[in-house]
Amino acid sequence: MSDTFTEVVTELEEKFDRHPVWVWYDSSEKYGNVIDDIEATMEDRGVNVARYDGSFLELKRRLWEEDNDIEEEWLFYIPKWRDEAEWFMDVHRLGRQFRPGATVGDRPASKYLVGKEDRIPDEYANWGQNETQLSRAFFCVLFETPNHSPRDYIVQYLADPDAYRDTIEEHGQGHEWEHLLQDTYGISAGLDAEEIATEVLFGELQHNSPTDRYDRLAADDTKAATELCEYWQKIDTATYLEYAASVSEDRNLTQEVVGSDSLEWASNSFRQVDDGLVQLCLNRLSQADFDELPTIATELESVVERRRNGFWYDEGHAGYWDILDHGLEVLDDAGSAIDEIEAEGYDPRTLADRYTDDWWTIDAAYRRYVRSVKDNRRPVEGLHDVRDRITNYYVSFLRTLNRPVAEYLADDPVLGTPQTGFFDSHVDREDGTAVIICDGLRYELARELEERFESDDETDQHTALASAALPSITEVGMATHLPGDLSLKLDSSEDLVVEVDETEISSKQDRKACLNDAGFTVSDIDDVLSTPQKSLKEEGVPPRIVYSGIIDKLGESLDDDKALAQAADHVRDVEDVIQRLRAAGYTRFVVTADHGFLYTEELSDRDKVESLDGVAFTKRRFAAANADAPVIPGEEIIEFDESQLSQLGIEADDLRLFFPRSVACFKAAGGNMRYFHGGISMQELAVPCLTVTTVEREDEDAPIEYDVSFPDNVTNTIVDVTIAARSSQLSFSRTPTLRLTATVDGREVAEPKLIEVNQGENEATLRLKSGELDEDATILFEAIDEETRETVAKGEAKNDIIMREDFEFDI
Repeated sequence: MSDTFTEVVTELEEKFDRHPVWVWYDSSEKYGNVIDDIEATMEDRGVNVARYDGSFLELKRRLWEEDNDIEEEWLFYIPKWRDEAEWFMDVHRLGRQFRPGATVGDRPASKYLVGKEDRIPDEYANWGQNETQLSRAFFCVLFETPNHSPRDYIVQYLADPDAYRDTIEEHGQGHEWEHLLQDTYGISAGLDAEEIATEVLFGELQHNSPTDRYDRLAADDTKAATELCEYWQKIDTATYLEYAASVSEDRNLTQEVVGSDSLEWASNSFRQVDDGLVQLCLNRLSQADFDELPTIATELESVVERRRNGFWYDEGHAGYWDILDHGLEVLDDAGSAIDEIEAEGYDPRTLADRYTDDWWTIDAAYRRYVRSVKDNRRPVEGLHDVRDRITNYYVSFLRTLNRPVAEYLADDPVLGTPQTGFFDSHVDREDGTAVIICDGLRYELARELEERFESDDETDQHTALASAALPSITEVGMATHLPGDLSLKLDSSEDLVVEVDETEISSKQDRKACLNDAGFTVSDIDDVLSTPQKSLKEEGVPPRIVYSGIIDKLGESLDDDKALAQAADHVRDVEDVIQRLRAAGYTRFVVTADHGFLYTEELSDRDKVESLDGVAFTKRRFAAANADAPVIPGEEIIEFDESQLSQLGIEADDLRLFFPRSVACFKAAGGNMRYFHGGISMQELAVPCLTVTTVEREDEDAPIEYDVSFPDNVTNTIVDVTIAARSSQLSFSRTPTLRLTATVDGREVAEPKLIEVNQGENEATLRLKSGELDEDATILFEAIDEETRETVAKGEAKNDIIMREDFEFDI
């Protein structure tokens, strides 16, 4: 017997140890001289050998008649190309394709594939006879891809070139690799990983930038290089960041962008492009005339929007674009509002309508702007100067809006429904109603809360404006939420006394007692958030009042931007309270506040008013005196007496109140120098009354148990999460939704992800923002039930990705 016969039989015996059915295509009939002997030998070993003789139907008939359940071993020998055996594919799929190793020849790539035939895609079945198929089969097996995919080859090669370089060279595929890169992407770097990365990165830069300076470094096909670059960023972010840092290390790309004075750079290959563009934007804002800032903001908005959709922003390395996004919104919208106010000469009620329709968004944008400045982790030259200009422009809006408000309030002090009518207008004593009263929740925060419910098909929501009782301070505003008539007076010690139905209300305990007597269950927000959902449900749905004083406490205790930045976090707490009570059976919610607040730059001398002689006491935003006190207000002071206060529903027979115009304050000792309330600005007077109604939810017939698997350490920015959900029923009566979060010290390091959970195993992923991860950081993962807002699982993981000092990765 020949060596070929012996090798083929030996190989077939090994194959049948692994699988019972094998199909052998021999298009050139190279084994025609030994197939008879092979057939006889294999038949003696118990293998059914079926040879094609012009009819695939005959082969199938024999299989179905002799071994319908395929319990025996079969070898089908077909002296044709596989492409010509389409009628036999149903049988082929039951088995494996046999490719004899005895004829692979002496080519190194062929020898590499011997024993790996199961990993070769079917379309390269003739790799033993076809050079192109051999090369493609080699790379598919080497890089473990299911088909020919040059982009996957390159991404994997760049991740670990040492694992592939020698194998490619030793098996004679170096030239094929070079041709692959050149033909597909115009890359001429061969097996040099650093040069491959350089050509890809600069190819993308060249394709998306107004410069040809880096043409010699770029791949020839810049469009294809751009597509590869985008794919690489998604598939292997960590490796991409490493190469982007090393390739750009000795090149001042930031200065190249700044020096071009062009905003048309659309490249996302290097973070330095973002650094240069943000510098250009800041330069234009800092150099523009103050009155031209809104115009410049409009011109820059498209640039900021484009960069916020880019790779470096998504990865958390260019968070400064949030600063500009919110800052430009402040400038643009405030500029339009100032122009309208100056042109139209609105009265206070019209100003209030315009504020509740549109202008509240300016306050919201400025708050988000302050938050983004505080959260920014990357120093940016020139940001401080531009920040001052944006803040000054926002304060200009406050002055423009609130000066006419003050001018007319003495004649018509009511901007909308008086706050003293809150109880009769909004409070329902029926079961299923919850009123949430937040100290310092100003109008724009309530509107943001309203927007959170707009995507919920089961809720209706509406925010109305109530005109704050005066002075707009906690003691007075909180008393307006009680049933009864409000009155104010000064006692013998010249302190302000607040009464409801002639009963003094001097503390939170007094308010709670009053509401308890009226039939309400009274809670603090922390109690509702910390009480187990089962316990909340057991309490039933009696009419409930929930108090929160978080925002006002922040403002009173902090003399910087932290108060305003953290105010938005409280909106999430209020939303969580609503959802938790909703899950417990409540169907109607009213969210309101005692007063709003002003947040400005630290006041200059022009906004500080001398205290008045003859008053009982002076606060930052108001002063009080008895009716007969010899007080001369002056032009910059607005006086309210018994008549104006009665229009607000306040009985104050022997009281006069004095308020500085616009954003000005009395010179008084102590207190926060940027956070104010008590006065008559729109931001202080516009008290929100948000009503949310919903249908009653059906109870889940059986509780759901979750088993959530978070990683113990993080080695990649893509984090896999497994969620097992089970109940005693075959299926859930409604599909639960979990919110997956990842935070470090309370700071989000991934976009929260909502996942609808089915009975059994569920898979999800979180994409961490590499720029938000510090070396050795501990990442807190949480799974939160969106309906009950209970945390059903949490886990901590150590960051095992080593970070460069410039927020890039070291691999």
